[in-house]
Amino acid sequence: PTVMRKHGGGGGMPPPSAGSVRFSDTAGGGGRDHERMAQSAPTGGQRMKAGLSSMQSTGGVSLPNIHRPATDTGDQNQKSRGGQRRSLSTAGATMRRSKSTDPRPGWVSAPSDEFQDLVKLEDRFRLLHTRESSLLDQRMRNYSRQHQQLMARQMQSTPLVICVLDKFASGGGLLRTYAGQDVTFALQVKYSFAGHLGEGGEDLRNWVESNGNFSCVLTGPTQVEADVVYQGAGTFVFFYKPTLSGKYLVSVRLGQGDVPGSPFESYVEPGKTDTAACSASGLGLLCAEAGVEATFNIISRDQYGNQRTGGGDNYEVSLTGPVCFNAKISDLNNGRYSARYNSIMCGDYYVNLRRDGVPITGSPFVLSVVAGKTHGPSCTAIGDGLKAAFAGEDAELVIEARDIIGNQRVVGDDPFEVEIEGPSTPQISVFDRDDGTYLVTWNVEATGPYTMRILLHRLQISGSPFLPVVMPGRVVAVRCSGIGRGLTRSFAGEDAKFTIESRDINRNKTTSGMKAFLTSVRGVISPEVHMIPGDEGEFHYSYRTARAGIYFVSVLYDGVDIGGGPFKLTVD
Repeated sequence: PTVMRKHGGGGGMPPPSAGSVRFSDTAGGGGRDHERMAQSAPTGGQRMKAGLSSMQSTGGVSLPNIHRPATDTGDQNQKSRGGQRRSLSTAGATMRRSKSTDPRPGWVSAPSDEFQDLVKLEDRFRLLHTRESSLLDQRMRNYSRQHQQLMARQMQSTPLVICVLDKFASGGGLLRTYAGQDVTFALQVKYSFAGHLGEGGEDLRNWVESNGNFSCVLTGPTQVEADVVYQGAGTFVFFYKPTLSGKYLVSVRLGQGDVPGSPFESYVEPGKTDTAACSASGLGLLCAEAGVEATFNIISRDQYGNQRTGGGDNYEVSLTGPVCFNAKISDLNNGRYSARYNSIMCGDYYVNLRRDGVPITGSPFVLSVVAGKTHGPSCTAIGDGLKAAFAGEDAELVIEARDIIGNQRVVGDDPFEVEIEGPSTPQISVFDRDDGTYLVTWNVEATGPYTMRILLHRLQISGSPFLPVVMPGRVVAVRCSGIGRGLTRSFAGEDAKFTIESRDINRNKTTSGMKAFLTSVRGVISPEVHMIPGDEGEFHYSYRTARAGIYFVSVLYDGVDIGGGPFKLTVD
Protein backbone atom coordinates (compact mmCIF):
# COMPACT_ATOMS: atom_id res chain seq x y z
CA PRO A 1 0.00 0.00 0.00
CA THR A 2 1.02 3.58 -0.59
CA VAL A 3 1.49 5.41 2.76
CA MET A 4 2.31 9.05 3.49
CA ARG A 5 4.42 9.34 6.64
CA LYS A 6 4.51 12.55 8.72
CA HIS A 7 7.91 13.67 9.88
CA GLY A 8 7.69 15.66 13.08
CA GLY A 9 11.30 16.69 13.66
CA GLY A 10 14.44 15.24 15.09
CA GLY A 11 13.58 14.07 18.62
CA GLY A 12 9.82 14.15 18.72
CA MET A 13 9.25 10.40 18.40
CA PRO A 14 9.27 8.03 21.37
CA PRO A 15 11.31 4.87 21.18
CA PRO A 16 9.51 1.85 19.77
CA SER A 17 8.04 -0.74 22.04
CA ALA A 18 9.54 -4.13 21.98
CA GLY A 19 8.98 -5.85 18.63
CA SER A 20 6.70 -3.21 17.08
CA VAL A 21 6.85 -0.20 14.80
CA ARG A 22 4.03 2.37 14.46
CA PHE A 23 3.23 4.43 11.34
CA SER A 24 0.92 7.43 11.26
CA ASP A 25 -1.08 7.40 7.95
CA THR A 26 -2.08 10.94 6.97
CA ALA A 27 -2.82 10.25 3.27
CA GLY A 28 -6.43 9.35 3.95
CA GLY A 29 -6.87 12.08 6.53
CA GLY A 30 -7.97 9.55 9.16
CA GLY A 31 -4.76 9.42 11.26
CA ARG A 32 -4.89 5.58 11.45
CA ASP A 33 -1.96 3.78 13.05
CA HIS A 34 -0.55 0.77 11.33
CA GLU A 35 1.42 -1.58 13.49
CA ARG A 36 3.86 -4.06 12.15
CA MET A 37 5.57 -6.64 14.26
CA ALA A 38 9.28 -6.94 13.75
CA GLN A 39 12.04 -8.80 15.48
CA SER A 40 14.46 -5.94 15.04
CA ALA A 41 14.46 -2.58 13.29
CA PRO A 42 16.68 -2.56 10.21
CA THR A 43 18.92 0.25 9.39
CA GLY A 44 18.00 2.98 6.95
CA GLY A 45 20.31 1.57 4.25
CA GLN A 46 18.90 -1.91 4.60
CA ARG A 47 15.34 -0.61 4.42
CA MET A 48 16.16 1.30 1.23
CA LYS A 49 17.62 -1.77 -0.43
CA ALA A 50 14.71 -3.93 0.69
CA GLY A 51 12.19 -1.42 -0.73
CA LEU A 52 13.88 -1.27 -4.12
CA SER A 53 14.10 -5.06 -4.27
CA SER A 54 10.38 -5.32 -3.50
CA MET A 55 9.52 -2.86 -6.29
CA GLN A 56 11.59 -4.76 -8.86
CA SER A 57 10.19 -8.16 -7.90
CA THR A 58 6.49 -7.33 -7.64
CA GLY A 59 6.25 -4.72 -10.36
CA GLY A 60 4.09 -2.57 -8.03
CA VAL A 61 4.69 0.38 -5.75
CA SER A 62 6.16 -0.71 -2.36
CA LEU A 63 6.48 1.18 0.90
CA PRO A 64 9.25 3.73 0.62
CA ASN A 65 12.39 3.19 2.61
CA ILE A 66 12.58 5.38 5.74
CA HIS A 67 15.81 6.77 7.08
CA ARG A 68 15.82 6.77 10.88
CA PRO A 69 18.34 7.80 13.56
CA ALA A 70 20.57 5.07 14.86
CA THR A 71 19.59 3.25 18.09
CA ASP A 72 22.01 1.75 20.53
CA THR A 73 22.36 -1.34 18.45
CA GLY A 74 22.23 0.61 15.25
CA ASP A 75 24.84 3.09 16.49
CA GLN A 76 27.27 0.31 17.33
CA ASN A 77 26.70 -1.18 13.88
CA GLN A 78 27.30 2.14 12.27
CA LYS A 79 30.53 2.65 14.24
CA SER A 80 31.77 -0.77 13.18
CA ARG A 81 31.33 0.29 9.53
CA GLY A 82 33.12 3.56 10.06
CA GLY A 83 29.80 5.24 10.60
CA GLN A 84 29.35 8.88 10.96
CA ARG A 85 26.31 8.84 13.26
CA ARG A 86 25.47 10.80 16.30
CA SER A 87 26.77 9.64 19.64
CA LEU A 88 24.88 7.18 21.76
CA SER A 89 24.20 9.74 24.46
CA THR A 90 22.78 12.24 21.99
CA ALA A 91 20.58 9.58 20.39
CA GLY A 92 19.38 8.47 23.80
CA ALA A 93 18.50 11.97 24.82
CA THR A 94 16.65 12.54 21.60
CA MET A 95 14.69 9.36 22.02
CA ARG A 96 13.74 10.31 25.57
CA ARG A 97 12.47 13.71 24.44
CA SER A 98 10.42 12.26 21.56
CA LYS A 99 8.84 9.59 23.75
CA SER A 100 6.55 12.07 25.34
CA THR A 101 5.71 14.09 22.15
CA ASP A 102 5.60 11.76 19.03
CA PRO A 103 4.40 8.14 18.88
CA ARG A 104 6.75 7.28 15.97
CA PRO A 105 10.06 5.52 16.62
CA GLY A 106 12.99 7.81 17.03
CA TRP A 107 14.94 6.09 14.27
CA VAL A 108 12.35 7.05 11.61
CA SER A 109 13.53 10.00 9.52
CA ALA A 110 12.01 11.81 6.54
CA PRO A 111 11.77 9.81 3.32
CA SER A 112 13.82 10.81 0.31
CA ASP A 113 12.43 13.57 -1.94
CA GLU A 114 11.81 11.29 -4.89
CA PHE A 115 9.12 9.44 -2.91
CA GLN A 116 7.23 12.55 -1.79
CA ASP A 117 5.03 12.60 -4.95
CA LEU A 118 3.35 9.20 -5.34
CA VAL A 119 1.64 10.23 -8.59
CA LYS A 120 5.00 10.75 -10.26
CA LEU A 121 6.18 7.46 -8.87
CA GLU A 122 3.19 5.61 -10.31
CA ASP A 123 3.58 7.32 -13.72
CA ARG A 124 7.21 6.34 -13.80
CA PHE A 125 6.32 2.73 -13.03
CA ARG A 126 3.64 2.60 -15.71
CA LEU A 127 6.05 3.97 -18.31
CA LEU A 128 8.65 1.36 -17.45
CA HIS A 129 6.03 -1.41 -17.40
CA THR A 130 4.63 -0.42 -20.82
CA ARG A 131 8.09 -0.25 -22.35
CA GLU A 132 9.08 -3.64 -21.01
CA SER A 133 5.77 -5.24 -22.11
CA SER A 134 6.19 -3.89 -25.67
CA LEU A 135 9.72 -5.22 -25.91
CA LEU A 136 8.60 -8.59 -24.58
CA ASP A 137 5.71 -8.86 -27.10
CA GLN A 138 8.02 -7.98 -29.99
CA ARG A 139 10.52 -10.59 -28.86
CA MET A 140 7.80 -13.27 -28.64
CA ARG A 141 6.54 -12.45 -32.12
CA ASN A 142 10.04 -12.78 -33.52
CA TYR A 143 10.44 -16.15 -31.81
CA SER A 144 7.08 -17.35 -33.21
CA ARG A 145 7.95 -16.28 -36.75
CA GLN A 146 11.34 -17.95 -36.60
CA HIS A 147 9.68 -21.11 -35.28
CA GLN A 148 7.17 -21.20 -38.14
CA GLN A 149 9.92 -20.67 -40.74
CA LEU A 150 11.95 -23.44 -39.19
CA MET A 151 8.97 -25.84 -39.22
CA ALA A 152 8.22 -24.99 -42.85
CA ARG A 153 11.81 -25.73 -43.89
CA GLN A 154 11.68 -29.01 -42.03
CA MET A 155 8.41 -30.02 -43.70
CA GLN A 156 9.83 -29.24 -47.16
CA SER A 157 13.07 -31.08 -46.61
CA THR A 158 12.20 -34.02 -44.37
CA PRO A 159 8.52 -34.02 -43.26
CA LEU A 160 7.79 -35.47 -39.89
CA VAL A 161 4.28 -36.56 -40.96
CA ILE A 162 3.54 -38.38 -44.24
CA CYS A 163 0.31 -39.45 -46.01
CA VAL A 164 0.11 -42.92 -47.60
CA LEU A 165 -2.58 -43.50 -50.25
CA ASP A 166 -3.04 -47.10 -51.44
CA LYS A 167 -4.93 -46.93 -54.75
CA PHE A 168 -5.20 -50.70 -55.05
CA ALA A 169 -6.45 -51.58 -51.57
CA SER A 170 -9.98 -50.23 -51.91
CA GLY A 171 -13.56 -51.43 -51.87
CA GLY A 172 -15.62 -51.18 -55.07
CA GLY A 173 -12.63 -50.50 -57.32
CA LEU A 174 -10.84 -47.18 -57.15
CA LEU A 175 -9.17 -47.22 -60.57
CA ARG A 176 -12.07 -48.94 -62.37
CA THR A 177 -15.62 -49.28 -61.12
CA TYR A 178 -19.27 -49.34 -62.27
CA ALA A 179 -21.91 -46.65 -62.20
CA GLY A 180 -23.95 -46.84 -59.00
CA GLN A 181 -21.31 -48.83 -57.10
CA ASP A 182 -20.15 -47.57 -53.67
CA VAL A 183 -16.40 -46.94 -53.68
CA THR A 184 -14.29 -46.68 -50.51
CA PHE A 185 -10.56 -46.24 -50.01
CA ALA A 186 -8.33 -45.41 -47.06
CA LEU A 187 -5.52 -42.93 -46.53
CA GLN A 188 -2.98 -43.47 -43.73
CA VAL A 189 -1.33 -40.59 -41.88
CA LYS A 190 1.78 -41.52 -39.89
CA TYR A 191 5.07 -40.16 -38.63
CA SER A 192 7.94 -40.53 -41.07
CA PHE A 193 9.98 -42.26 -38.37
CA ALA A 194 7.17 -44.58 -37.22
CA GLY A 195 7.61 -48.31 -37.49
CA HIS A 196 4.03 -49.07 -38.52
CA LEU A 197 1.00 -47.26 -39.96
CA GLY A 198 -1.04 -47.31 -36.78
CA GLU A 199 1.29 -45.12 -34.75
CA GLY A 200 -0.23 -41.83 -33.80
CA GLY A 201 -3.73 -40.89 -32.80
CA GLU A 202 -5.48 -37.70 -31.93
CA ASP A 203 -2.25 -35.77 -32.43
CA LEU A 204 -2.25 -36.78 -36.12
CA ARG A 205 -5.93 -35.96 -36.43
CA ASN A 206 -5.29 -32.53 -34.95
CA TRP A 207 -2.39 -32.08 -37.34
CA VAL A 208 -4.70 -32.85 -40.30
CA GLU A 209 -7.33 -30.40 -39.03
CA SER A 210 -4.75 -27.68 -38.55
CA ASN A 211 -3.62 -28.15 -42.17
CA GLY A 212 -7.11 -27.77 -43.69
CA ASN A 213 -8.48 -31.37 -43.49
CA PHE A 214 -8.70 -33.91 -46.32
CA SER A 215 -10.97 -33.60 -49.36
CA CYS A 216 -11.56 -35.74 -52.44
CA VAL A 217 -13.11 -34.52 -55.70
CA LEU A 218 -13.71 -36.48 -58.92
CA THR A 219 -13.72 -34.36 -62.08
CA GLY A 220 -15.04 -35.79 -65.36
CA PRO A 221 -18.47 -36.05 -67.02
CA THR A 222 -19.68 -34.55 -63.74
CA GLN A 223 -18.11 -33.54 -60.43
CA VAL A 224 -18.37 -35.87 -57.44
CA GLU A 225 -17.29 -34.99 -53.90
CA ALA A 226 -16.36 -37.83 -51.57
CA ASP A 227 -17.26 -38.04 -47.89
CA VAL A 228 -14.36 -38.35 -45.44
CA VAL A 229 -14.56 -40.22 -42.12
CA TYR A 230 -11.78 -40.54 -39.54
CA GLN A 231 -11.53 -44.08 -38.15
CA GLY A 232 -8.72 -43.57 -35.67
CA ALA A 233 -5.01 -44.45 -35.59
CA GLY A 234 -4.30 -41.96 -38.39
CA THR A 235 -6.69 -43.69 -40.85
CA PHE A 236 -9.09 -41.60 -43.00
CA VAL A 237 -11.70 -43.40 -45.14
CA PHE A 238 -13.24 -41.84 -48.29
CA PHE A 239 -16.71 -42.79 -49.65
CA TYR A 240 -18.32 -41.86 -52.96
CA LYS A 241 -20.81 -43.27 -55.48
CA PRO A 242 -20.43 -42.26 -59.17
CA THR A 243 -23.53 -42.43 -61.38
CA LEU A 244 -22.26 -41.16 -64.74
CA SER A 245 -19.84 -43.33 -66.69
CA GLY A 246 -16.62 -42.02 -68.18
CA LYS A 247 -13.06 -41.09 -67.28
CA TYR A 248 -12.52 -39.12 -64.05
CA LEU A 249 -9.55 -37.39 -62.47
CA VAL A 250 -9.46 -38.15 -58.74
CA SER A 251 -7.82 -35.46 -56.60
CA VAL A 252 -7.12 -36.16 -52.90
CA ARG A 253 -6.02 -32.97 -51.18
CA LEU A 254 -4.90 -31.87 -47.74
CA GLY A 255 -5.89 -28.25 -47.46
CA GLN A 256 -4.83 -26.71 -50.78
CA GLY A 257 -2.25 -29.30 -51.84
CA ASP A 258 -2.49 -32.81 -53.31
CA VAL A 259 -1.25 -35.72 -51.23
CA PRO A 260 1.47 -37.97 -52.73
CA GLY A 261 0.02 -40.06 -55.58
CA SER A 262 -2.78 -37.58 -56.31
CA PRO A 263 -4.33 -36.82 -58.75
CA PHE A 264 -4.88 -40.09 -60.62
CA GLU A 265 -7.34 -41.41 -63.24
CA SER A 266 -10.36 -43.58 -62.50
CA TYR A 267 -12.70 -45.09 -65.12
CA VAL A 268 -16.39 -45.59 -64.35
CA GLU A 269 -18.10 -48.16 -66.60
CA PRO A 270 -21.88 -48.36 -67.25
CA GLY A 271 -23.92 -50.64 -65.01
CA LYS A 272 -26.23 -53.49 -66.00
CA THR A 273 -28.88 -52.96 -68.66
CA ASP A 274 -32.14 -51.58 -67.29
CA THR A 275 -35.11 -52.09 -69.65
CA ALA A 276 -36.98 -49.03 -68.37
CA ALA A 277 -33.95 -46.83 -69.19
CA CYS A 278 -33.40 -48.20 -72.72
CA SER A 279 -34.42 -45.99 -75.64
CA ALA A 280 -35.02 -46.07 -79.38
CA SER A 281 -34.51 -43.30 -81.92
CA GLY A 282 -34.27 -42.67 -85.63
CA LEU A 283 -36.39 -41.52 -88.55
CA GLY A 284 -37.48 -45.09 -89.22
CA LEU A 285 -39.28 -45.09 -85.88
CA LEU A 286 -41.49 -42.16 -86.93
CA CYS A 287 -42.04 -42.51 -90.68
CA ALA A 288 -40.99 -44.65 -93.60
CA GLU A 289 -41.40 -44.74 -97.37
CA ALA A 290 -43.33 -47.57 -98.93
CA GLY A 291 -41.04 -49.92 -100.82
CA VAL A 292 -37.90 -48.47 -99.21
CA GLU A 293 -36.05 -50.12 -96.31
CA ALA A 294 -36.17 -48.05 -93.11
CA THR A 295 -34.00 -48.32 -90.00
CA PHE A 296 -33.90 -47.07 -86.42
CA ASN A 297 -31.57 -47.59 -83.47
CA ILE A 298 -32.08 -49.17 -80.06
CA ILE A 299 -29.76 -48.06 -77.24
CA SER A 300 -29.20 -50.14 -74.11
CA ARG A 301 -28.71 -48.10 -70.93
CA ASP A 302 -28.24 -48.71 -67.23
CA GLN A 303 -30.54 -47.31 -64.54
CA TYR A 304 -28.60 -44.02 -64.54
CA GLY A 305 -28.98 -43.49 -68.29
CA ASN A 306 -25.42 -44.47 -69.23
CA GLN A 307 -25.13 -46.18 -72.61
CA ARG A 308 -23.84 -49.71 -72.43
CA THR A 309 -20.54 -50.46 -74.14
CA GLY A 310 -21.25 -54.11 -75.01
CA GLY A 311 -23.98 -56.19 -76.64
CA GLY A 312 -25.87 -59.35 -75.77
CA ASP A 313 -29.33 -57.93 -75.03
CA ASN A 314 -32.36 -59.71 -76.54
CA TYR A 315 -34.75 -57.30 -78.34
CA GLU A 316 -37.92 -57.98 -80.35
CA VAL A 317 -39.63 -55.51 -82.77
CA SER A 318 -43.07 -56.09 -84.29
CA LEU A 319 -45.11 -53.73 -86.55
CA THR A 320 -48.92 -53.76 -86.58
CA GLY A 321 -51.00 -51.79 -89.12
CA PRO A 322 -52.45 -52.36 -92.61
CA VAL A 323 -50.17 -55.40 -92.54
CA CYS A 324 -48.28 -57.06 -89.67
CA PHE A 325 -44.62 -58.09 -89.76
CA ASN A 326 -41.43 -58.16 -87.64
CA ALA A 327 -38.29 -56.09 -88.01
CA LYS A 328 -34.80 -57.54 -88.23
CA ILE A 329 -32.45 -56.74 -85.30
CA SER A 330 -28.64 -56.44 -85.60
CA ASP A 331 -26.36 -56.30 -82.53
CA LEU A 332 -23.57 -53.72 -83.04
CA ASN A 333 -21.75 -54.88 -79.86
CA ASN A 334 -21.38 -51.32 -78.52
CA GLY A 335 -24.66 -50.96 -76.66
CA ARG A 336 -26.52 -50.09 -79.88
CA TYR A 337 -28.82 -52.27 -82.00
CA SER A 338 -30.10 -51.62 -85.53
CA ALA A 339 -33.70 -52.47 -86.52
CA ARG A 340 -34.64 -52.76 -90.25
CA TYR A 341 -37.96 -53.26 -92.05
CA ASN A 342 -39.68 -52.64 -95.42
CA SER A 343 -43.41 -52.09 -96.03
CA ILE A 344 -45.22 -51.54 -99.35
CA MET A 345 -48.48 -50.51 -97.74
CA CYS A 346 -49.00 -46.92 -96.64
CA GLY A 347 -50.74 -46.15 -93.38
CA ASP A 348 -50.19 -45.89 -89.64
CA TYR A 349 -48.43 -48.68 -87.75
CA TYR A 350 -47.73 -49.46 -84.10
CA VAL A 351 -44.11 -50.43 -83.39
CA ASN A 352 -43.87 -52.71 -80.34
CA LEU A 353 -40.31 -52.89 -78.95
CA ARG A 354 -39.53 -55.34 -76.13
CA ARG A 355 -36.46 -56.59 -74.27
CA ASP A 356 -36.84 -60.07 -72.86
CA GLY A 357 -40.59 -59.67 -73.30
CA VAL A 358 -40.75 -56.35 -71.36
CA PRO A 359 -41.63 -53.18 -73.33
CA ILE A 360 -39.08 -50.38 -73.19
CA THR A 361 -40.08 -46.83 -72.27
CA GLY A 362 -42.27 -45.26 -75.00
CA SER A 363 -43.37 -48.54 -76.58
CA PRO A 364 -45.50 -48.90 -78.64
CA PHE A 365 -44.40 -46.15 -81.04
CA VAL A 366 -46.63 -44.73 -83.81
CA LEU A 367 -45.17 -45.07 -87.30
CA SER A 368 -46.48 -43.56 -90.55
CA VAL A 369 -45.55 -45.29 -93.79
CA VAL A 370 -45.93 -42.90 -96.70
CA ALA A 371 -45.83 -43.37 -100.45
CA GLY A 372 -42.62 -43.92 -102.28
CA LYS A 373 -41.12 -41.95 -105.15
CA THR A 374 -43.65 -40.27 -107.46
CA HIS A 375 -44.46 -42.28 -110.60
CA GLY A 376 -46.00 -40.19 -113.42
CA PRO A 377 -48.33 -42.79 -115.04
CA SER A 378 -49.68 -43.67 -111.56
CA CYS A 379 -50.63 -40.08 -110.71
CA THR A 380 -54.22 -38.86 -111.03
CA ALA A 381 -56.12 -35.54 -111.44
CA ILE A 382 -59.55 -34.42 -110.20
CA GLY A 383 -61.70 -31.26 -110.50
CA ASP A 384 -64.27 -29.44 -112.73
CA GLY A 385 -61.47 -27.80 -114.66
CA LEU A 386 -60.79 -31.12 -116.39
CA LYS A 387 -64.21 -31.06 -118.18
CA ALA A 388 -65.55 -27.50 -118.48
CA ALA A 389 -64.63 -23.87 -117.97
CA PHE A 390 -66.00 -20.39 -118.54
CA ALA A 391 -64.32 -17.91 -120.80
CA GLY A 392 -62.43 -15.29 -118.87
CA GLU A 393 -62.74 -17.17 -115.59
CA ASP A 394 -60.26 -19.31 -113.71
CA ALA A 395 -60.82 -23.04 -113.90
CA GLU A 396 -59.21 -25.29 -111.30
CA LEU A 397 -58.16 -28.92 -110.97
CA VAL A 398 -55.95 -30.90 -108.55
CA ILE A 399 -53.12 -33.30 -109.42
CA GLU A 400 -52.53 -36.16 -106.94
CA ALA A 401 -48.97 -37.50 -106.87
CA ARG A 402 -48.69 -41.28 -106.33
CA ASP A 403 -45.94 -43.86 -106.17
CA ILE A 404 -45.66 -46.87 -108.46
CA ILE A 405 -47.82 -48.92 -106.09
CA GLY A 406 -50.55 -46.29 -106.18
CA ASN A 407 -49.99 -44.86 -102.67
CA GLN A 408 -50.66 -41.14 -102.56
CA ARG A 409 -47.64 -38.99 -101.77
CA VAL A 410 -47.68 -36.65 -98.74
CA VAL A 411 -44.83 -34.40 -99.81
CA GLY A 412 -44.38 -32.17 -102.82
CA ASP A 413 -41.58 -30.88 -105.03
CA ASP A 414 -42.59 -32.84 -108.15
CA PRO A 415 -42.09 -30.99 -111.51
CA PHE A 416 -45.55 -31.44 -113.07
CA GLU A 417 -46.27 -29.75 -116.43
CA VAL A 418 -49.69 -28.76 -117.88
CA GLU A 419 -50.24 -28.12 -121.61
CA ILE A 420 -53.54 -26.73 -123.09
CA GLU A 421 -54.39 -26.32 -126.77
CA GLY A 422 -57.52 -24.61 -128.22
CA PRO A 423 -59.04 -21.46 -129.79
CA SER A 424 -57.04 -19.10 -127.54
CA THR A 425 -53.81 -19.05 -125.62
CA PRO A 426 -54.38 -20.06 -121.97
CA GLN A 427 -52.86 -18.74 -118.79
CA ILE A 428 -51.72 -21.67 -116.58
CA SER A 429 -50.30 -21.85 -113.06
CA VAL A 430 -49.31 -24.90 -110.97
CA PHE A 431 -49.15 -24.44 -107.16
CA ASP A 432 -47.35 -27.04 -104.99
CA ARG A 433 -49.33 -27.55 -101.76
CA ASP A 434 -46.42 -29.52 -100.28
CA ASP A 435 -48.71 -32.37 -99.27
CA GLY A 436 -48.55 -34.49 -102.43
CA THR A 437 -51.20 -32.45 -104.26
CA TYR A 438 -50.86 -29.64 -106.83
CA LEU A 439 -53.48 -26.97 -107.64
CA VAL A 440 -53.73 -26.14 -111.38
CA THR A 441 -55.46 -22.91 -112.42
CA TRP A 442 -56.06 -22.03 -116.09
CA ASN A 443 -57.98 -19.30 -117.94
CA VAL A 444 -58.92 -18.67 -121.60
CA GLU A 445 -60.95 -15.91 -123.28
CA ALA A 446 -62.44 -17.76 -126.24
CA THR A 447 -65.11 -20.40 -126.03
CA GLY A 448 -64.90 -23.84 -127.62
CA PRO A 449 -63.25 -27.26 -127.12
CA TYR A 450 -59.68 -27.55 -125.72
CA THR A 451 -57.11 -30.34 -125.21
CA MET A 452 -55.22 -30.62 -121.89
CA ARG A 453 -52.15 -32.76 -121.14
CA ILE A 454 -50.60 -33.26 -117.67
CA LEU A 455 -47.05 -34.68 -117.65
CA LEU A 456 -44.31 -35.65 -115.14
CA HIS A 457 -40.86 -36.15 -116.58
CA ARG A 458 -42.53 -36.08 -120.00
CA LEU A 459 -44.83 -38.97 -119.04
CA GLN A 460 -48.60 -38.28 -119.00
CA ILE A 461 -50.49 -39.01 -115.83
CA SER A 462 -53.39 -41.42 -115.68
CA GLY A 463 -56.38 -40.19 -117.85
CA SER A 464 -54.34 -37.64 -119.82
CA PRO A 465 -55.11 -36.02 -122.28
CA PHE A 466 -58.31 -34.35 -121.05
CA LEU A 467 -60.88 -32.53 -123.28
CA PRO A 468 -62.49 -29.59 -121.45
CA VAL A 469 -65.12 -27.34 -123.12
CA VAL A 470 -64.97 -23.58 -122.56
CA MET A 471 -68.36 -21.83 -122.33
CA PRO A 472 -69.22 -18.16 -122.13
CA GLY A 473 -68.27 -16.45 -118.95
CA ARG A 474 -70.49 -15.74 -116.03
CA VAL A 475 -72.24 -12.41 -115.58
CA VAL A 476 -70.07 -9.75 -114.01
CA ALA A 477 -72.02 -6.81 -112.47
CA VAL A 478 -69.54 -4.08 -113.33
CA ARG A 479 -69.43 -5.31 -116.93
CA CYS A 480 -73.23 -5.11 -117.33
CA SER A 481 -74.66 -1.95 -118.89
CA GLY A 482 -77.98 -0.01 -118.89
CA ILE A 483 -79.48 1.82 -121.85
CA GLY A 484 -82.72 3.78 -122.40
CA ARG A 485 -84.22 7.22 -121.61
CA GLY A 486 -85.98 5.89 -118.55
CA LEU A 487 -82.68 5.78 -116.66
CA THR A 488 -82.12 9.54 -116.79
CA ARG A 489 -85.34 11.45 -117.72
CA SER A 490 -89.10 10.91 -117.76
CA PHE A 491 -92.48 12.69 -117.34
CA ALA A 492 -94.88 12.42 -114.50
CA GLY A 493 -97.85 10.19 -115.27
CA GLU A 494 -96.13 8.52 -118.29
CA ASP A 495 -94.48 5.09 -118.61
CA ALA A 496 -90.64 5.16 -118.70
CA LYS A 497 -88.52 2.26 -120.02
CA PHE A 498 -84.86 1.15 -119.96
CA THR A 499 -82.86 -2.02 -120.82
CA ILE A 500 -80.11 -3.91 -118.90
CA GLU A 501 -77.57 -6.02 -120.82
CA SER A 502 -75.84 -8.86 -118.88
CA ARG A 503 -72.20 -9.33 -119.87
CA ASP A 504 -69.20 -11.47 -118.82
CA ILE A 505 -65.77 -10.26 -117.86
CA ASN A 506 -64.93 -9.68 -121.51
CA ARG A 507 -68.14 -7.63 -122.03
CA ASN A 508 -69.80 -10.41 -124.00
CA LYS A 509 -73.52 -10.93 -123.54
CA THR A 510 -74.11 -14.04 -121.48
CA THR A 511 -76.61 -15.70 -119.22
CA SER A 512 -74.14 -18.23 -117.83
CA GLY A 513 -74.73 -18.53 -114.13
CA MET A 514 -77.35 -15.86 -114.47
CA LYS A 515 -79.04 -14.40 -111.41
CA ALA A 516 -81.93 -11.89 -111.33
CA PHE A 517 -81.21 -8.15 -111.36
CA LEU A 518 -82.58 -6.14 -108.45
CA THR A 519 -83.98 -2.79 -109.68
CA SER A 520 -85.61 0.10 -107.80
CA VAL A 521 -86.58 3.77 -108.32
CA ARG A 522 -86.28 5.97 -105.20
CA GLY A 523 -87.23 9.61 -104.86
CA VAL A 524 -90.33 11.67 -103.90
CA ILE A 525 -92.19 8.42 -104.23
CA SER A 526 -91.02 4.89 -105.04
CA PRO A 527 -92.89 3.56 -108.07
CA GLU A 528 -93.11 -0.14 -108.87
CA VAL A 529 -90.70 -1.43 -111.56
CA HIS A 530 -91.81 -4.17 -114.03
CA MET A 531 -89.46 -6.48 -115.99
CA ILE A 532 -90.09 -7.63 -119.56
CA PRO A 533 -87.74 -10.46 -120.77
CA GLY A 534 -85.93 -9.81 -124.05
CA ASP A 535 -83.30 -11.52 -126.22
CA GLU A 536 -80.41 -13.51 -124.67
CA GLY A 537 -78.55 -11.30 -122.26
CA GLU A 538 -81.16 -8.46 -122.38
CA PHE A 539 -83.72 -7.46 -119.74
CA HIS A 540 -86.37 -4.68 -120.26
CA TYR A 541 -87.86 -2.65 -117.40
CA SER A 542 -90.72 -0.06 -117.15
CA TYR A 543 -92.16 2.16 -114.38
CA ARG A 544 -94.52 5.21 -113.93
CA THR A 545 -94.27 8.00 -111.37
CA ALA A 546 -97.05 10.47 -110.60
CA ARG A 547 -94.95 13.25 -109.13
CA ALA A 548 -92.13 15.27 -110.59
CA GLY A 549 -88.77 15.52 -108.88
CA ILE A 550 -85.33 13.99 -108.61
CA TYR A 551 -85.10 10.18 -108.38
CA PHE A 552 -82.35 7.53 -108.38
CA VAL A 553 -82.51 4.28 -110.36
CA SER A 554 -80.57 1.41 -108.77
CA VAL A 555 -79.75 -1.84 -110.62
CA LEU A 556 -77.88 -4.49 -108.54
CA TYR A 557 -76.49 -7.86 -109.60
CA ASP A 558 -75.51 -10.13 -106.75
CA GLY A 559 -75.51 -7.06 -104.47
CA VAL A 560 -73.22 -4.98 -106.73
CA ASP A 561 -74.26 -1.98 -108.87
CA ILE A 562 -73.95 -2.51 -112.60
CA GLY A 563 -71.66 -0.26 -114.59
CA GLY A 564 -72.63 3.44 -114.22
CA GLY A 565 -75.17 2.84 -111.45
CA PRO A 566 -76.92 4.12 -109.54
CA PHE A 567 -78.46 6.44 -112.18
CA LYS A 568 -79.82 9.94 -111.46
CA LEU A 569 -83.38 10.39 -112.83
CA THR A 570 -85.19 13.71 -113.39
CA VAL A 571 -88.99 13.50 -113.62
CA ASP A 572 -90.69 16.55 -115.21
